[in-house]
Amino acid sequence: ALQALGRIADALASYDAAIAVTPDPEILNNRASLLLAAKRFEEARDRFQSALAAAPGDDQAFTGLAAAALNLCDWPLVAELAPEIRSRIEQGRAAVDPLVLAGYHDDAALHRRAAENYVRDRMPLRPRLLPGRAVSAGGRSRIAYISADFRAHPVASLIAGLFEHH
Repeated sequence: ALQALGRIADALASYDAAIAVTPDPEILNNRASLLLAAKRFEEARDRFQSALAAAPGDDQAFTGLAAAALNLCDWPLVAELAPEIRSRIEQGRAAVDPLVLAGYHDDAALHRRAAENYVRDRMPLRPRLLPGRAVSAGGRSRIAYISADFRAHPVASLIAGLFEHH
């Protein structure tokens, strides 16, 4: 909540207080991710390395470290991480964000596999299909509009003409 309000210093202090109670890898990752978002790349790199030391298989910490290394132009670390990135992706893990991968490898097949892993990891369930309906007796089609953005959002304004035509 503090991060969303733009109160970065307060958010970091809250993470520090939580880490003092329990150095949970998720808390370490969240703090490091905040540092990465705040463009404090050296601190983020160090925190992601601490998170990986606590949980070596953690893909969130690994992808954060990979992103921080690129932002720092830390080429020795980038070279060290590149084979591990490939290995994790080939194992079917969501090892890195597909955009971070672009800074490490240019293999199109690896990029596809990484994107598949990433999507499968973040959206494990396929949405249920809506039941089919027969055409009404009058021969007119029934149309449903479904969106999460009908409120105060550009989609609502841009789609008004479509509603009028239908």
